[in-house]
Amino acid sequence: MLNIENVKYLAKLARLDISDDEALELKNDLDKILKYVEKINELKLDSLDTLTNIIERLELREDKDLANISNDDYQDEVERIINNFPDKDNRYLKVPKVLIK
Repeated sequence: MLNIENVKYLAKLARLDISDDEALELKNDLDKILKYVEKINELKLDSLDTLTNIIERLELREDKDLANISNDDYQDEVERIINNFPDKDNRYLKVPKVLIK
């Protein structure tokens, strides 16, 4: 597996300044990750199909053109969205702040 010198070299390449204790901790963490990858490599996956695009396998709902539906259907759709929203205040949807002043 890895040794401390390898970890320090990787840290240098990443322009990280790490102490000896941090290098040892990273070495142990990386060793665990590499052991897990070795376990995965031992699996017999030849019989499985290669998945290159998950979208191809998803069952997607049909898109709705809300511009051409009746006002009642439109209001029903708005109500459904509001009712399914996790954080709301009356008819206003609350979302996390994304702008910092």
